[in-house]
Amino acid sequence: MTDRLKKVICMMSAALLCVPAVFVPVKAEETAQGNSDFDALLQQDFINTMEDDYLTMHFTLKDPESMGIVKPEVTVGKDPHTEITKAKSEAEDMLAKLKAFDYDSLSTTQQHDYDALVYAYTDQLNRSDENYDWLFTPGNNLITNLSTNLTEFIFYTREDFDDYVTLLQSVQSYLAACLSFTEEQAEAGYFMSDKALEETESQIASFVAKTQDNPIIVDFNDDADASQLLTDGERVDLKTQVSDIVINQIIPSCQMIADKLNGYKGKGGQTGYYDMDGGLDYYTLDEQNTASTSKPLDDQFDELDSFIQDTVSQLASLGSNAGNGTVNFTDANKILSYLSSEETNYGFPAIPDVTYTADSLDPSVVSGNVLAYYVSAPVDDYSNNVIKINDSNISDLNELYGTLAHEGYPGHLYQHVYYLATNPNLIREACSFLGYTEGWAMYAEVHAYSWNVLSDSDATYQQVTTELNYALCALADIGVNGMGWSQDDLSDYLSSVGLNTQAASSLYEQCLIYPTDYNSYGYGLVRLVTLENEAREALGDDFELEEFNKVILDNGPRTLDSVEDDVTAWVEANGGTMKSDSKTSKSASSSFSPVYGVAIAAGAALIIVFVVLKKKHNGKGLAE
Repeated sequence: MTDRLKKVICMMSAALLCVPAVFVPVKAEETAQGNSDFDALLQQDFINTMEDDYLTMHFTLKDPESMGIVKPEVTVGKDPHTEITKAKSEAEDMLAKLKAFDYDSLSTTQQHDYDALVYAYTDQLNRSDENYDWLFTPGNNLITNLSTNLTEFIFYTREDFDDYVTLLQSVQSYLAACLSFTEEQAEAGYFMSDKALEETESQIASFVAKTQDNPIIVDFNDDADASQLLTDGERVDLKTQVSDIVINQIIPSCQMIADKLNGYKGKGGQTGYYDMDGGLDYYTLDEQNTASTSKPLDDQFDELDSFIQDTVSQLASLGSNAGNGTVNFTDANKILSYLSSEETNYGFPAIPDVTYTADSLDPSVVSGNVLAYYVSAPVDDYSNNVIKINDSNISDLNELYGTLAHEGYPGHLYQHVYYLATNPNLIREACSFLGYTEGWAMYAEVHAYSWNVLSDSDATYQQVTTELNYALCALADIGVNGMGWSQDDLSDYLSSVGLNTQAASSLYEQCLIYPTDYNSYGYGLVRLVTLENEAREALGDDFELEEFNKVILDNGPRTLDSVEDDVTAWVEANGGTMKSDSKTSKSASSSFSPVYGVAIAAGAALIIVFVVLKKKHNGKGLAE
């Protein structure tokens, strides 16, 4: 559902990774100055979160018993009505407990914990909406998430194999409950657009088309064959059980859902959230959640618009040969080896050594736009990490390089190792701040293009086109779903900033099919790049990229507003002054008006590449 706290966190581009077996962690030098009762509350909140959902616990912890965690009921999920009611109650309870603390009694680290958790639980409370908690949209397709979580399931003990079978046996009833919930929404007029429905049906069709070669069966058979925990007889019996459940229960249930959903064609808003009852209010909450900011839509729009105009100007100034170069690597492992050995040479502080693998994934377990994702290691054993790559969506080595910088070093894997090496309270790792995590990964990806792998002009081309595409996707999403733009309005905007209007149709459709899904990437990237540029200008020769990156990284995933506060304080402590926000506000409730002046780069032809729609974990996972 819409829980701000993550559930089912295996398939995530910003997944959990952690310090070894440290359970109630705050920085030692601050503990005496902080509040021990506050740490105890957060420890208990982490325990409660793990004991509330089996898959969340399993993907977070390798050995939950060693931390006093009691295994919850083994099921893929619970009735959505019950979960929404429970989410609201839990959020209200935790907010009351958090707000009972004297803020001044908390250490600096604890204050960051407090701010992050208050934001997280407030968002959880506000977005628990039975009308708009949609479970089968293309970007939040329960069936796609289901297949991914089941294929990424790790077998640590013999008991895990039995639990896995129990999980599979619970899928049919859970899907039935979610379908009933969705039918109630549709009958009340709350449903996805026809374009989105078509994409969902395509995703389900890709999954159900595979029977004996279904990735759930194939992956389980591989795991069973490789495991030393099973006897030969157990191995054969378990493989037979899994195959039978997938073929005779799960696949028919998924096909039935596709058929039922098709019957609600035309029930949803065909022009996005904007024309649906309460849609704009919900979209605003969802977009702010995705972008990890409390800033109004119109303020975000202004930031994105200003950034886009600057990047279009940069793109137009590049020579005609820019972008023709290719990184000199032959495969994913060579790229990751280079990236993991070079971050400290380019302003990214060192992190503990960990191992990683980069494996191919079956395209049927993810939506069509996914390039790759990062699979988290459990918080009590971060030694092994996995990145999965959708090879069919990788167009060239430059794209592979950028994708691995995003998912690995200095992106998601790097960021989580760094933060968890600071010994944070683990409940912080059960919260989702996509604007921060995806913003950091985009920021890292853009920086990595300049790591001596391309000529200066080719590196700049890769950076600028990446920035422009994602910023434009985020702005268009706000325009279409938050301002009621038509396709013509979007075309007018593209023209006004000097971009090719031929992209308007596909971009408009993308916004209707995947509302808010690109905002964490686009807005998060814009906010962090802008902060870096402003800090550089404020500090001049005194600016150090490594120190700037530490400011972003030290306090972990949080709102971008909190990041900005930290950067501002750091700049001021070093004798600089950040720019004040003087952007003109535009109403997000009004239609587009072409007030952007003369096109910056008349004739500039941008080909919009819808890159790397990585799976979300902001309350959009399997059992949420």
